[in-house]
Amino acid sequence: MEDGQGNIHRELDAYILLMSRVWLLKPLAWLIGLPVIRPALAKLYHKWVSERLERTGRMPL
Repeated sequence: MEDGQGNIHRELDAYILLMSRVWLLKPLAWLIGLPVIRPALAKLYHKWVSERLERTGRMPL
């Protein structure tokens, strides 16, 4: 995802940026961005993506 300054955001950063644009989700974006929570969620995100790619046959071997 690209922000207003042309910076590209991906993975969890893109979700945080999208959520921060919606007033109802802004507190959740703040919570996800906390240094204590972000690394754990990033690890879960990568696990979920890897499992989905394997399940759909798109994981490179």
